[in-house]
Amino acid sequence: MRERKFIVFESCLQSLLALCFLCGNACKIISTKVSGTMVTLTSQCSVDPSHVKTWKSQPSHGTMPLGNLQLAASIMFSGCSTVKAVNCFKFMRISTFCVSTYYNIQKAYLIPAVNSLWSKKQELLICDVKKKSKVRLGGDARCCSPGHTAKYGSYSLMDMDTSKVLDMQLVQCTEVKNSYAMELEGLKRSLQFLEDAGVTVTDLTTDRHSSVKKFMREIYPSINHWFDAWHIAKGITKKLDASSKKKLCHTISPWIHSISNHVYWCGASSDGNAELVVAKWKSVMNHIVDIHEHPFENFPTCAHDELVEDREWIAEGEKLFSAFSKVNLLRAFHNTSFTITAGSRAHVEVKSIVTNRTLLADIGKLSPHVQTSSVESYHKVVCFFAPKFLHFFYHSMNAR
Repeated sequence: MRERKFIVFESCLQSLLALCFLCGNACKIISTKVSGTMVTLTSQCSVDPSHVKTWKSQPSHGTMPLGNLQLAASIMFSGCSTVKAVNCFKFMRISTFCVSTYYNIQKAYLIPAVNSLWSKKQELLICDVKKKSKVRLGGDARCCSPGHTAKYGSYSLMDMDTSKVLDMQLVQCTEVKNSYAMELEGLKRSLQFLEDAGVTVTDLTTDRHSSVKKFMREIYPSINHWFDAWHIAKGITKKLDASSKKKLCHTISPWIHSISNHVYWCGASSDGNAELVVAKWKSVMNHIVDIHEHPFENFPTCAHDELVEDREWIAEGEKLFSAFSKVNLLRAFHNTSFTITAGSRAHVEVKSIVTNRTLLADIGKLSPHVQTSSVESYHKVVCFFAPKFLHFFYHSMNAR
């Protein structure tokens, strides 16, 4: 199986068998049989017809040419598209099998081999993790295509202390009510599998999927459910970036990166104390207007040293006016409750994002120790073997 292989032209093979292997006289090829990547040539001596030699281009296992098996395995294990790989050989006129033969080999040999090896590896991983007193997992879903029209959704649970994937569940959209529900179904199956295997999960870090939040709160209250800081920071950054493009909100732009970093610091420096995380997070509203004392008992002042450099602080303002039409403009001039102050709009925009009720409820659960970045990296590796622009059948997708 580890031997080197070479591309050989048919004319060179014929010259190889041009002489009789017994008497040295001229020979002629009397039959040529092609079976996928293997060619079988039979030559006969032109002087003595009893001198017949049969030559095969590769060894076989029973009736299976090993080159066919190896090529099929290489296509699958390298993440290639089957059709493109077969067409590549076809355009160069290199003899190979057809696509249907590839699927037969995949079904009979490759997928069973992958499943067998994964089961053995998974069993060893489960045995190791059962010895731990504290099992901290990270979970995330991956869809087979962008958007909300995916056919498959896989959910992976990784041991965050070792970065080893303990379980992966592939869910087809026809098994649930819609593609959005595949993530929750995958998590349910993975947790049930670990529970049946005797693994006691203590911590789970995921994104802020609403169905997952409710499921963990109601079904697994004993598991500490944390939220990944990157997912929260990403959502906040997108909202701040959109707000910074609005009129009179340009002063938000210099603070976007700092506010995003503040999310990570809140979780990492609070050791899972939800009240402290919320207090630190809400303190950013004072910080951006150059106020560094806060009305929180557990976090009365900013943790940074005295600031000496100049910064573009955001002007504080509680009232917001936005004129979308001439009618609104006229109302504003006749209504003293409207105040237009340079910078006040920027402050109110940031406040509406930072003090969002749903965000405040979730930010207290920022993961203090581990994040799901390792799971995200693993999913990038999966994309190499199962690209999102290619379709695979269920068992093939599961194996890849």
